[in-house]
Amino acid sequence: MQKTIQKYLERTKEQYAGIDVEQHMQHLKHEVAMMSRKIELLESSYRKLLGHNLGTCSWEELQNIGEQLERSLKNIRSRKAQLFKEEIEKLQAKEKFLLEENERLCEKVRF
Repeated sequence: MQKTIQKYLERTKEQYAGIDVEQHMQHLKHEVAMMSRKIELLESSYRKLLGHNLGTCSWEELQNIGEQLERSLKNIRSRKAQLFKEEIEKLQAKEKFLLEENERLCEKVRF
């Protein structure tokens, strides 16, 4: 009797495990489909930002793309200005150091 119960439990466990795997596979397939759709939408958006396939866009879509590009351009210009400012500060510090070094060398030559 114990062997029969043990076999029954093992078989039902295998059946439930099979169901769990099947449900998991369905879940993964669903996730793959959703991710594929997201990738497709992102690629389409990317192409539109590059100026491709704009013929299918409505006026509102084009307006949104233009605004997004303006914001991006503003961010790029801001970062560029920041880098220029940092570079100018570095060069000014280097200039100051070189002027001081030049003064020291001139003092050594005089003595």
